[in-house]
Amino acid sequence: MYRWIIGLMLGGVVLVGLISGCGGGSEDSESLTKAEYVKAADKICAERKKTWETALASYDKQVKEEKVTTDPEAQEEIAETVLDESMVPAVNTQLEQMEELEAPTEMEQKVTKMLTNFSGEIEEVEKEGVAGLNTTGQFGGFVEEAKALGLNCQF
Repeated sequence: MYRWIIGLMLGGVVLVGLISGCGGGSEDSESLTKAEYVKAADKICAERKKTWETALASYDKQVKEEKVTTDPEAQEEIAETVLDESMVPAVNTQLEQMEELEAPTEMEQKVTKMLTNFSGEIEEVEKEGVAGLNTTGQFGGFVEEAKALGLNCQF
């Protein structure tokens, strides 16, 4: 009888050990491959681009509806509103989502540099408004760095 109880206890210990060992994985299993990273980052960029296209279409529609096609001041006011309410939040979301991606080790330093520079370009646009889009070349630095990493992040 004691053998049977000891056998059950040992079996339980082995089972607990197997269960607790499953799915632990290492940190390396969380890291994406370069191809996976590029695919995920491109998807994030595409979502932001779609949001911007919608915002620009909204701007055009509002300019026509308010009949201010020849009034640069009114156009700038509409542009600032669209920028603040839709476009800047979209690039901030893009940055946050890209920061959350686990870059492959071989890309990590370049990705960090790219995202740091992107953050600075976003801050410039937030500070300067529509004029900031012109001074940053519409995120030209980020686009070039992304392209060098194999990403397709067009603005």
